[in-house]
Amino acid sequence: MARPLQAETKTGGLNPLVAFSLASLVFLPACSTDTSSPGLTPLPVTVTDQEPARKALRAADVSFSKLAMKSGLAEAFYQFLAPGGTVLLPDASPLDGREVVRIHLAASPQTVLDWQPGGAEISQNGDLGYTCGTFEMRGQVMDGKIQNTYGKYVSLWKKQADGTWRIVLHSNNSSPPPKTRR
Repeated sequence: MARPLQAETKTGGLNPLVAFSLASLVFLPACSTDTSSPGLTPLPVTVTDQEPARKALRAADVSFSKLAMKSGLAEAFYQFLAPGGTVLLPDASPLDGREVVRIHLAASPQTVLDWQPGGAEISQNGDLGYTCGTFEMRGQVMDGKIQNTYGKYVSLWKKQADGTWRIVLHSNNSSPPPKTRR
């Protein structure tokens, strides 16, 4: 489906919600205590203030993974993706919206996706965050054999008014099997 040219010009081709979220993104790295560099001033939020939010975000990613294992990818993305969220999959056009993602994943070959969050960070004001990690996807190929695919992912999350976390942007790509990585 073609997007209006005007929307692409204003947001760089991104969903407007995602473009807004990225424009206001300020993350505190887990070890950002060095303020000795010229021009750096301490941020008002400390790392310890953010630990509960970071744990809640990581727990949301783990719950997302468990639901994907139990109910499948289509249902898991439908439950955890924000209504206007975007999913970027390899070799596919951007998928915008929960229903579009659900239909696309339901029509895809049946696969099992198992992922492990490797990290989570929270924005300064605690309303945005990201998780990243690695995954293993197992699925049947045409000859009936099981094929394993490995990769990495990143999800940008936004805290909702009810305090839950929803994904506004998700992307993944492939990587070599774990034993062959450098």
